[in-house]
Amino acid sequence: MSPRPYQLGRRAEAAESTRRRIVEAAAALHAEQGLIATTYKDVADRAEVGVGTVYFHFPESSELFAACGHLVRERAAMPTPDLFDNVDLGERVGVMVGELFAAYARHPSYPHARCAAATVPIVAAMLARRDEAIRAVIAAALPGASRSTINLVEALTCYEVWLSLTRRVSTKTAAKQVAAAVSAAVSVDQASVSITQD
Repeated sequence: MSPRPYQLGRRAEAAESTRRRIVEAAAALHAEQGLIATTYKDVADRAEVGVGTVYFHFPESSELFAACGHLVRERAAMPTPDLFDNVDLGERVGVMVGELFAAYARHPSYPHARCAAATVPIVAAMLARRDEAIRAVIAAALPGASRSTINLVEALTCYEVWLSLTRRVSTKTAAKQVAAAVSAAVSVDQASVSITQD
């Protein structure tokens, strides 16, 4: 006699709940101690499951890294180019920097991910996609900006700048300060383009 459908449904729900608990435990540990330093035993202890259960759900560490990356993307909610659909050109810089910095604040494991990227290809690929997404947001916020200005804005709005500033001021204050610097850089770029065209 085959199991009743409701029993299969409960088992699937329980398995999904366990899997989610493992991913959340791993993501928390990655933020605290780093991706490479986190062992399956650490994850099992934090998730309150056996080590075998972690291996059952994630036979390869790359699968666990991918699942954690998905969870972090959900939580960090990086801005996308459509953010500017209804935003005036004059307000875009402030919105862009504010949204990027707020997303960085929601991503505490980022420095550890950067370190792991040197030896873990799936993490390197995830971070490369993230960097491309950030470049797309900057380009959407600053239509017509030169490549050199985009590069400068990318440097001014990177995670490391946010981290350095927020050791001294709040994320909101850091965003205002950087938005002012970005606006100045864009003004200089626009002025030089105008002079070149004249």
